[in-house]
Amino acid sequence: MKTPADLFRDMAERIEKNAPAEFAGALLVVPPDGVEPIEILLVNPKRDLAFFWASVGGAVTTAAREFEERARSVDPFRR
Repeated sequence: MKTPADLFRDMAERIEKNAPAEFAGALLVVPPDGVEPIEILLVNPKRDLAFFWASVGGAVTTAAREFEERARSVDPFRR
């Protein structure tokens, strides 16, 4: 399994492989306890900031929802 530092190095390498003019943003969230990280690398010559934040928000919301669903399956009384 990769360490958090490995994940950040991997993201840096992915960023470096793209032309600066096409880099539209990156996000790497590494939660504790081995939970699946969130990795987003957007390459888009339009560099649309609204699209970037919508993508980030959607990914984080989905991850949070999945975490809550897993937690409820372990503790059915959790709200």
